[in-house]
Amino acid sequence: MSSPSSFLRVSALLFLVGCGKMKADDYIVEFTDTYCNLRLSCGDTAGLVFDGADTLESCQAVYGPDFAADGAGCVLKSKLARQCLNELESLACPEDGNVDAVLPPVCATVWVKCEDVADPTSSTTEETGSAG
Repeated sequence: MSSPSSFLRVSALLFLVGCGKMKADDYIVEFTDTYCNLRLSCGDTAGLVFDGADTLESCQAVYGPDFAADGAGCVLKSKLARQCLNELESLACPEDGNVDAVLPPVCATVWVKCEDVADPTSSTTEETGSAG
């Protein structure tokens, strides 16, 4: 069952989407939510627990940062983003429960003009040790 805050969040997002170009942050939130809902309804319970993504909140925490990183330094194509979300929402569960295998191909085309973005968590210097 959806919480009132989830309903308001989705309603606000749908309002924004209908009123013009979709913003990248809105797309990431909507994609993550839709992906997680599909994954939770299709996936094997043991596999979801193993992945640490067996609730909507845990799924968002596990996959949301990766989806955000996919679009880092890129421009979002609003029309393709809407098409991706529409197709994702209408997906039926695959027999094996592997949602990733049936993601709409259009979803791989929503980010364009991507530039390399430095990963703030990576180090550019190599650490060396000393024997002794």
